[in-house]
Amino acid sequence: MNGALYAVVSGSLAALRRLEITANNLANVNTAGFKAQHLLVRSRSPGDLYAPPGSGAPLGVSGRTAMATANRSVTDLSQGAIQESGNPLDVAITGPGFFVVMTPNGERYTRQGQFHLDATGTLVNAAGYAVQGDGGKEISLPPGQVEIDAAGRVSVDGAQRAALRVVRFMDAEAIVPEGAALFAAEPEAQVIDVDPAETQLLQGSIENANVDVIKGLLELIDVTRAYEAYMRAMQQVDGSVETAIQQVGAKG
Repeated sequence: MNGALYAVVSGSLAALRRLEITANNLANVNTAGFKAQHLLVRSRSPGDLYAPPGSGAPLGVSGRTAMATANRSVTDLSQGAIQESGNPLDVAITGPGFFVVMTPNGERYTRQGQFHLDATGTLVNAAGYAVQGDGGKEISLPPGQVEIDAAGRVSVDGAQRAALRVVRFMDAEAIVPEGAALFAAEPEAQVIDVDPAETQLLQGSIENANVDVIKGLLELIDVTRAYEAYMRAMQQVDGSVETAIQQVGAKG
């Protein structure tokens, strides 16, 4: 099989995946707590491709044309800009760490600290999921003036009522984005409480998305052009193959 065709197809698929990730980053530029994704792409030799495991049969790729493989996406956990919101129940994390919320699918982790009280007085996030306190307990607050200190202790009218649970991962790559600024943990992930010396909470503030709009737009233009170039190259390769087949047929 034509190695050039494999190279073009693999490159176009990697470009398409990069396009999807870049567009999603830009679409969430105004989503509080959103963390940008980036695609890791590696090149490999066509000879690395094989038929299904156990068969030992190569795909018949000839030549030494390098191919692009969209390996996986990684999360940029860098700090987003902090913005005052004026809402006493909004909380921003400065430093490493995630809030913990309980969803129908279990615990999820987020940097989006846009909280409010539901009809029962339970502290919930923007999606209505209960925010977890120490020990994994829900946080219920009575009416009154709420204060949240840098360590996450929650007080109402001067009396401490709870403490926000803030955790981090031993392996920063052990998180899986699920949308809506939520992350799930890999099965083997080690989740530990944050070190107060490294992380502080800011009441009445939110963390903006860490998406660089200018870089994102430039990347969107670049990857769009790359994808279009792959499409043109694919048409050229396909035309060359068709011409070769016609010539062989004519000689026969």
